[in-house]
Amino acid sequence: MDRVLREVPASWLPGDERDELSRVLETLLRRRNRLEELIEACTRGRVNPFPSWQQ
Repeated sequence: MDRVLREVPASWLPGDERDELSRVLETLLRRRNRLEELIEACTRGRVNPFPSWQQ
């Protein structure tokens, strides 16, 4: 993610927007690491939003 942030031109991120984008990217990375767990939790719930998915 750090590489992605460095590739964004400074002119696209005025002020403290670079810090804000960094926080968003960090949040996405944490969520990505939990994605499989979250999808499996959905399939075990009362309503399965992914009825055709199999493990």
